[in-house]
Amino acid sequence: IESHMGLLDRVKKRWMEASFETAGTEAFWGRSAATLVLYRDLRRLLAEHARGRILDAGAGTMPYRKLVMTWCSEYRALDLEKVHPAIDYVADVQRMGIPEESFDTVLCSEVLEHVPDPLQALAECRRVLKPGGKLILSVPFVWYLHNEPNDYYRYSHHGMDVLLKKAGFRVLVIE
Repeated sequence: IESHMGLLDRVKKRWMEASFETAGTEAFWGRSAATLVLYRDLRRLLAEHARGRILDAGAGTMPYRKLVMTWCSEYRALDLEKVHPAIDYVADVQRMGIPEESFDTVLCSEVLEHVPDPLQALAECRRVLKPGGKLILSVPFVWYLHNEPNDYYRYSHHGMDVLLKKAGFRVLVIE
């Protein structure tokens, strides 16, 4: 009996292939309506809030690097593995090992659902931010399981408000 990959498994496999093939290009954002909306929202938030040195915490294939450099003077990438050759820090977002107050902006997009202790990850983001620095964060509310078995949480805006305040952030806006 030949084993066949189920439809969901094929979709996940093709999604990952497309993600790696298109990372850093406009095509990366056109993979779905959800990623296009994420791109538009992040572009607006980055234009309004991103400045100076920025840390992309959970950078993966670094799809935001080109976009971020429109407003920031320096881009640094952190990920758990060296998924992209230009990753600067190979570390867990829960224990970055980066000196305190190193960055003006931290971008953490679509990462917290993969972190066993999201409060610790947010506290680390807060620790590496300079006084007055800003965290730009995106998390899923409805999305299929991915990067299994490391897909732990989905977040409402109420839950994010609680976590961010517990981590020491003053919340400007949650959308």
